[in-house]
Amino acid sequence: MGKTEYKRLKGGQNLRQRLLLATVSSTPILIEDIRTDETWPGLLPHEVSFLRLIEKLCDDCHVEINETGTKLKYKPGIVMGGKSIVHDCGVSRSIGYFMEPILLLGLFSKKPLTIRLKGITNDSKDPSVDTFQSTALPILKRFGVPSEGLKLKIESRGAPPQGGGEVVLSIPTVLTLNAVTWTDEGMVKRIRGITFSSRVSSQFEHSMIYSARGIFNRLLPDVYIATDHKSGSQAGNSPGYGISLVAETTSGCCISADTTISYGRVDETDEFEEKKELTPAEDVGAEIASVLLGEIEQGGVVDSTHQMDMLGSVISPLCTMSTRYFESSGWEALSIWDGNTQKYQRFSGSQICHKARSFYRDCYSEVFGLRVEKSIQKGLLMREHFIYNSSPGYGISLVLETTSGCCISADTAIFYGRVDETDEFEKKKELTSAEDVNAEIASGEIEQGGVVDSTHQVCLVLYSTMLLLGSLSVLIFL
Repeated sequence: MGKTEYKRLKGGQNLRQRLLLATVSSTPILIEDIRTDETWPGLLPHEVSFLRLIEKLCDDCHVEINETGTKLKYKPGIVMGGKSIVHDCGVSRSIGYFMEPILLLGLFSKKPLTIRLKGITNDSKDPSVDTFQSTALPILKRFGVPSEGLKLKIESRGAPPQGGGEVVLSIPTVLTLNAVTWTDEGMVKRIRGITFSSRVSSQFEHSMIYSARGIFNRLLPDVYIATDHKSGSQAGNSPGYGISLVAETTSGCCISADTTISYGRVDETDEFEEKKELTPAEDVGAEIASVLLGEIEQGGVVDSTHQMDMLGSVISPLCTMSTRYFESSGWEALSIWDGNTQKYQRFSGSQICHKARSFYRDCYSEVFGLRVEKSIQKGLLMREHFIYNSSPGYGISLVLETTSGCCISADTAIFYGRVDETDEFEKKKELTSAEDVNAEIASGEIEQGGVVDSTHQVCLVLYSTMLLLGSLSVLIFL
């Protein structure tokens, strides 16, 4: 076997996304200089735990970390899935931090996945397990994930700083995800939610419900918030209480917000820090109700917490390294190159396109180290320039689809001209500006009319000639 080539990256930012995309695209990565300038350099405890989790889910996965934790070599394996997998997530991050990537990896494993996760079930930093149950799973079902086999069971609660909670997550396998057009956010028809309390009085839950309903009932009557008081072994190791709310709309969207109140995690340097006063339950209910109303006011078919989950469910399993955006009049779509099928997979929906831009810019360019230059021309296309280590250049390709199924295309590329042997030391000429390139390529072909553009007219003539010659040959033979 040949030597493995690793994609070299630097820094510890977006480590979870890097590992996720490297796994689904089977790309070995080498990450250096992980927090070398910080007080505590190297990988954090929850990042090491996430690597151990990937090792349990994948076969033939190789993870190598140096002594200081500032260098990581990761060679992905095959996501196998399976049953009776148990993982202790620790107490530095909650179970929600680990469940976000598991939802995507589990869908494309070889076998259905059932995993027991131990640790903190609810905290204020990551999405709670209740929010996953009420919002994240319904989002996956919109993309064609079957309801049968997709479930999350909360067996015990665990609040910071000591955790002690347990959940069982089951994920079925899918071959493909469905393309969706999801732009109608609808009107809010009801509010649902759940409160929890562990190792504290159940009166905390009633206080949160009372203050939250005091805000919601002014707007709509259909408000129901359940309670989940835990005691004994199901209450975990630390006291805490919290609330998770979800607004269901007439179009089937779920907008969520949650929070947890508990004593914070104690760092090594703050070992003897005094416990701070906890926020009163009445204030917690009012605050989270206001947060949910703020999410609804922002608009969109998903809340800010689940934007990454929705886009990850589209982009991650396609193993993409090339993305195209088409935005012609009255139509929008996201087409992504699938390295497995060698075809472009198209996903319609203006909301998906809009949020995929920020995902690709903030995540994918950092994950795989691509330097991406973007420019948006209103009503036309989002242009992407990939600058590699060889010759510089940029270009654009446009396709307009008509109601009758015709495809009119135009493209161009701007780069330094080929230098002949005699012009070896010729001075480089000025490149055409990107704005002028967009304006030139966007006009002309549609005005000429016709069912094909000028580039493909020759192909159409050749096809017609070959068909005619084939017909004549059959007639002569007969």
